[in-house]
Amino acid sequence: MKETSFKDFIEIQRGHDLPKKDRVAGNIPVVGSNGIVGSHNSSKGKVPGITIGRSGSIGNVFYFNEPYFPLNTTLYVIDFKDNHERFVYYFLKNFDFTSFDSGSVQPSLNRNYIYTTKIKYPNFKEQKKIAEFLENFDKKIEFNQQMDENFEEIAKTLFKSWFIDFDPVRAKAEGRGTGFPKEISDLFPSELIDSELGEVPKGWHATDLKSVAKISGGKVLDKTEFDELGEVPVYGGNGIMGWTNKSNISDFAILFGRVGANCGSIHWVYETAWVGNNASSIVPLNHGEFVLQTLLMKDFENLRSGSAQPFISNSALGSIRILMPSDDILDHYCRLIHSIRLRQVLISNENKLLSKLRDTLMPKLISGELKIPDAESLIQEANI
Repeated sequence: MKETSFKDFIEIQRGHDLPKKDRVAGNIPVVGSNGIVGSHNSSKGKVPGITIGRSGSIGNVFYFNEPYFPLNTTLYVIDFKDNHERFVYYFLKNFDFTSFDSGSVQPSLNRNYIYTTKIKYPNFKEQKKIAEFLENFDKKIEFNQQMDENFEEIAKTLFKSWFIDFDPVRAKAEGRGTGFPKEISDLFPSELIDSELGEVPKGWHATDLKSVAKISGGKVLDKTEFDELGEVPVYGGNGIMGWTNKSNISDFAILFGRVGANCGSIHWVYETAWVGNNASSIVPLNHGEFVLQTLLMKDFENLRSGSAQPFISNSALGSIRILMPSDDILDHYCRLIHSIRLRQVLISNENKLLSKLRDTLMPKLISGELKIPDAESLIQEANI
């Protein structure tokens, strides 16, 4: 392992000013302290490139294989000094920037402070091995995320066709084929009529969310009841915020962010979970996948209230109007989508495991505590 100062490892520079009014339409990502915040028609920095959150949110590290524009809220690498670029990325991900906060009003990094710290890192050959090993985790996670997005698009497309555009109904009304097997086509009416929700298929009816689901506010979980080794996810308005061994829901549920910056966000589980006090649980009485997709397609802007911060009450949620088809159609849709949602659960669980394993192995590999063959043995034992 080589021991030197940070300054001898890589050279970093403060990003550049680029107000929104000065940005020109283009496909170059503009990068702030929390990642991509817009686009521009020109780039700065070398490729591959790495940015580090400098101001506001410090220490967030991003890697770019394509041209990018680093804003002045970032630091970016201008010289890798013959180190492996991807290894540098993982090294920086593992580096504790919080101790170099020089801001008085908001967090801020000063590269001159960082430069003086002493660090250890392996030679280039070992860097390359470590980078390739860790990158395999990221590639698998990215592949899984793409699969998840594809599944989400399938669910959205089918819902829109059946329950928003009424494609099968319109096709039958016009004497055309629906494109679906006869047993599915026969489930749909062949006429549209006027209703409070506009033109809808004959025989379908409008109801409100509280009639088809139980809506409950989440509850505060005491800090002492959070447990990193717990098996029950704790959900806030922006998704999982920790783990515990307690639960306040035990079946399929939709988790709705009801207050603050994440007001209107939606997550869902097929398992036990704890719903925190800035979220609500929506437990459908039946046809859960249909209720979930209905909410995913909704715009909640007109339900928001609150002067200090956005807020959506449970009563406002319950008043949402929903167009209900026949039970036969809902049964068929939910059977189709249920398998997709379960696949997404498997993908999510695998990505959590991959991320945890990567983040556990990363510091041990970078420090030299663990060698690649030993890490590979651990992977085999974990059956990844």
